[in-house]
Amino acid sequence: MITAEQYNHLKAISERFKAWLGNRTCYKQGECPEDCQITNEERSAIELYQWHQNPPTEYTAYITSDMSYITTWLGDKLGRVTYHSSRNRQGRVSIVVMGDNGIRYYGTHYPSSGDYCKLKAYKRS
Repeated sequence: MITAEQYNHLKAISERFKAWLGNRTCYKQGECPEDCQITNEERSAIELYQWHQNPPTEYTAYITSDMSYITTWLGDKLGRVTYHSSRNRQGRVSIVVMGDNGIRYYGTHYPSSGDYCKLKAYKRS
C-alpha cells in the first residue's frame, strides 16, 4: 500500500485532472496536461488507501467469478465474501463481506448486469 505522502501526491494529481476534465466525459490522447495525468494503477492505489484509512459506509465493488472476493475494478482484493445466497426472483444475490479494512459489509450482487456489487457497512454496536 502507498504511504500518506504518496497518497497526498496522487490525490492532488487526481483533483487537478477532475478540474481540467470538468463536465466532459472523454478527451483525446495527448490532450491532458502533463501535471494532470494519472494512470489507472494510480487511481486504484488511491482507492485502496482510502478503503483502509477511511473505510466507507457504502461502496460499489467488483466480485470475483467464483464469488469469493470483492475487488477494485483493477482486481486488487478488498475483502472476502463470507456468505452469498442463491439468485432470487429478480436475479439478485445477497452477500456478506469481511473487508480487509476490518469492516463487515452486506449488499447485493447483480449477476445479470455484470460483476459489480453494492455494499453497506453493518452498523457498529
